[in-house]
Amino acid sequence: MWDEGKFANFAVMKSLLGIILSSIIGLTPLCLPEDLPEGKFDAVYGLGSMDGGVVTLYPVHRVRAGIPCVVATDMNLDSLISVDGLVSSEVPDPVPLLWDMEMAQGNYANHSWTITDEEGNKTDALECRFEIVDPKEADLHVNIENSRVHAFLENADYENNLTSIVAQYVSPTSYRLDLPRAVAIPLPMDARGSLRVELSENPDMTNAYKLCPPTDDDVCLFRNLLPQHTYYYDIYDDDTRVGHGKVATGGFLRMIDVPSICNVRDLGGWLTTDNRRVKYGLLFRGVELNGRHDASRKDLNTLRSLGIGAEIDLRNDKDNEAGAGTTPFSAADDVDYVYMNSTDIYASCLFSYATLQRFNQEFSFILDNLRKGRGVYFHCVWGADRTGLLALLLEGLMGLPVHSICKEYELTSFSSSGARKLENLLDVIDYISWYEHPTFQENVTDYFVWDVGISKSQIEEFRRLMLGEPNGLSVESVTADNSQRGVSGVYALNGMKVADSFASISRQSLPKGMYIVRFSDGTSIHYFK
Repeated sequence: MWDEGKFANFAVMKSLLGIILSSIIGLTPLCLPEDLPEGKFDAVYGLGSMDGGVVTLYPVHRVRAGIPCVVATDMNLDSLISVDGLVSSEVPDPVPLLWDMEMAQGNYANHSWTITDEEGNKTDALECRFEIVDPKEADLHVNIENSRVHAFLENADYENNLTSIVAQYVSPTSYRLDLPRAVAIPLPMDARGSLRVELSENPDMTNAYKLCPPTDDDVCLFRNLLPQHTYYYDIYDDDTRVGHGKVATGGFLRMIDVPSICNVRDLGGWLTTDNRRVKYGLLFRGVELNGRHDASRKDLNTLRSLGIGAEIDLRNDKDNEAGAGTTPFSAADDVDYVYMNSTDIYASCLFSYATLQRFNQEFSFILDNLRKGRGVYFHCVWGADRTGLLALLLEGLMGLPVHSICKEYELTSFSSSGARKLENLLDVIDYISWYEHPTFQENVTDYFVWDVGISKSQIEEFRRLMLGEPNGLSVESVTADNSQRGVSGVYALNGMKVADSFASISRQSLPKGMYIVRFSDGTSIHYFK
């Protein structure tokens, strides 16, 4: 996997054509650019998807003459060279290529490169991160956080300094920053029939999702998968299985890809102060589904497929252009819906009688639907202010630390809803903190008990439904696993290796957080430091 950085500048993507050196496989290229070293090349990469500012490259074992490729040269991988040439063969059959690289890292050559995404938008490669699928492993490891959002989450140290830095990461691009990465599964180049890819959370492939990619695609894209999950896939050429494997999704933030609307994300994945992770698929926030923003039928079906069966409409009569009390999503008989006519934006409204009544009704609505196993989607017009205030309170009840609440709030800035900075939240936090408890969670809990009128037992039930078991394993348990299976490496959640053994991670000054410990038998566990 490559880190984001200064990438090579090359010619326009559609003109990138791989060139195979005759010294390796005895083929004669049609042209030999001057800047291509004459020594052994390390690998040839097929161009996968460009999605959310990340370009997926995958090693090409078999390639047809003329397909776009990237050629990595130099045994030390000091450069990645892409050239205008053609893979030449004496016969028109696919050409077998060599692969002898273990990990793709290194610096980049000095050329100009523009990438064209699936919708025809062009982006300078300097704005992208490049990641490689390694065929030597059965697993594909894909961080589904897009590159800008991932960098923001990594670098925003709000635990020590509550000064917003989100503006550094939201400069305009030709692609949307509020969408996740898709998982790109490479497709065989020599398929003879119709390809079909089946993806399942189960090794026996039960309840598999089936997708037939267009015939001219090099990869099959799966969107809106769960972070930190393992999926299994089979590739079929007509009815013959021609490929299989498993893909591990990294990152923790789950933005939702629904192109007709923006700023939609799952509140799952965040860690609480007592080291429990918020469950995915239960609480979602976003923009309105009709009015200024109209969700397409396809995107409404996507929301349904995510398990969402309830909608809280925080708009009021003044801004509900489509008419109060109805949305195309809530028109379905099995979707629970409540219209709040809300004006709850500022800290000054927190103790008004109308606001307290609305918070009581909203919390009761959410709890009732969680009991029924329904995901809840809550929104105002832009999914920013009223939505952000309700999200803050719910996150506070669950036990998210203030610095995480601020990060989650600022993620709206990556969408067309406009910039939202953590400073907007500080008045609310100060208002609720007048209870003077040591933690923000205790203050929000007292606010809900003594002012909103929610019982402590209801709050505890809400937390039980929303939170998983405490994350991470003890030193003793990891050490025991180490002695039995052998640790092959310790990785951060973004997939980067940080230590060779569990013992070394304890000696290093690594930040507190979740790490992945991988064992020599191919299994892995999560360890919380």
